[in-house]
Amino acid sequence: MVPYGGAMTAQPGEPQPEHDVIRVGTSEAVVVPIGDYLRFRAIERHASADEIEQAEIEAASQAHERWVVAGRPGARSHDEVMNELLAPSGGWTPPARN
Repeated sequence: MVPYGGAMTAQPGEPQPEHDVIRVGTSEAVVVPIGDYLRFRAIERHASADEIEQAEIEAASQAHERWVVAGRPGARSHDEVMNELLAPSGGWTPPARN
């Protein structure tokens, strides 16, 4: 459901020019004026569960786009992840490729 009959669009997740961005390693946070923060919280309190879910999906999509544009920092191969996850049981050996 799109409130007020408007169309929902996914915009790039870039901070507004008047908002500062704090970067520590690969983490980022946006500094917003308290008035904006309070307005965001009020909107969240009054939004329906479906609207909140849609906003979370859009935010996750924007975060993924930013990650891809940044060159996928921290990305690891499937073999690395499987070996880490299964290390207590002796690790993981990838299947032989014929």
